[in-house]
Amino acid sequence: MILWHALLEHTGEVTISTQTEVQEPPARSRTRTRTTTSRTPWLVWAAVTTATFLTGIGVFVFDADAYWSVAMSLAKGEAPFPGYFDLRGVLSGIAYVPAALVVRAGGDILAGSAVLAQNSLLVGWFAAFLLPALARPWRELGTPGRWGGAFLAWTVLRGFAPYPLMDIYAVTAALLALVLVQRRGIGALIGAGLMLGYAVNVRPAYLPVIALLAVVTVVVRSWSSFWVALGGAVALAPQILYSWLSREVLSLSPAATEGLVALQAGYAAYTVRYDTAPWDGGIDARQFFCSPAMAANVHPLPTTTTELAAAYLSNFEHALPFALQKVAASLHWPLSTPYLHPAPGLDALFSAAVTIIAVVGCATLALSPVLRRRHTSRGLWVAWGLVISTVVASIATLAGSATESRFAIPLVLIGVVGVSVLADAGLGAVRAYPRAFAAAVVAACMVVALGYAGLAHPAPRGMVTPEVCETA
Repeated sequence: MILWHALLEHTGEVTISTQTEVQEPPARSRTRTRTTTSRTPWLVWAAVTTATFLTGIGVFVFDADAYWSVAMSLAKGEAPFPGYFDLRGVLSGIAYVPAALVVRAGGDILAGSAVLAQNSLLVGWFAAFLLPALARPWRELGTPGRWGGAFLAWTVLRGFAPYPLMDIYAVTAALLALVLVQRRGIGALIGAGLMLGYAVNVRPAYLPVIALLAVVTVVVRSWSSFWVALGGAVALAPQILYSWLSREVLSLSPAATEGLVALQAGYAAYTVRYDTAPWDGGIDARQFFCSPAMAANVHPLPTTTTELAAAYLSNFEHALPFALQKVAASLHWPLSTPYLHPAPGLDALFSAAVTIIAVVGCATLALSPVLRRRHTSRGLWVAWGLVISTVVASIATLAGSATESRFAIPLVLIGVVGVSVLADAGLGAVRAYPRAFAAAVVAACMVVALGYAGLAHPAPRGMVTPEVCETA
């Protein structure tokens, strides 16, 4: 996090984005205003970090247990358990090494606290420093926007903090790259490439996002994008080297990627969402939500992304509502996200809140330069292009994968940025564009309804087949 903070704070003396002009305060209050402003990020960081840590430790199961096991192996100087790197990128092993080193020194009893502390620091850093940097092309957040945005960021990220999962590291790296690619300076651009390479290695589902961001980077940075590509190559070099040493193949992906894609493509053709529910008294932890229409009409099941796209096109009348339901259902977060542990009533409120944040926030960032086009700088259009690319690619990923709620975290966090901008602008922004705001709220309500429709056919716990889903 120190490296990320340095990249964010010290490579941005000159940017290609034009910030919102802020009227300079009167001379009498200027010193006090600057002092308050300089302290606010650190107060936000301390508050969010503390609040996150107070959520309590978690139990490491399934993927979380695998990530923790490999981190402990590396901290002890041992080889990871066989087969780990066949499914996961090599950089996934390093994220939790700091916490593992603490546990190695102090004993296994510290595992839950060490992971929670490390993740709490990251959540606090995101809320205090990265979120305002993401918002800056649209608006320089004042104190209300910073605190309001920090609360929203804590609300959606606190559930991930007790577990050694890759989601918050991958999304933070991708969004940090979005900020750095707007900065001038070789160090910032190489840093952006490093972050993009890291994100796609630990979370291959981000490949469409990274690919589209790369295209936009080439367009807006021209020849300077070479430095981004260099940073990406450096980040992916360990994976290439490991593939060569273990399989004598120059590959950017783990050995079992092809089989995993085939499995995911098959489930993606007829399941709306998948959840893991590990604490339900011995019941199978796998919970699928089905589309009976797609299960009845997709034969044979696809095994590649191309075949999945062909299946969608050949069943377009069923595939279109299916895809929309997948995206909406991915935003239908239970309070226990990233896992499923039903809390009736609270889940309904939380899922509605997350959906509204995502839809209204993304709409705010997307429509802002269009609505005030006469006052829009080139820098804002650049930031707009990067954000829209991330949103579009994330939606495509959700529509074309065996979706889990945590896959929507890029959309949710971009929504948090947008709502922070809207809240900081105050009621004046709503009064200035009432129709746009009303349309965004109506769209959010429609997405909530689509989410309920998508989750209306839960399968029996455990593995599913098209035959099971047809009758769900």
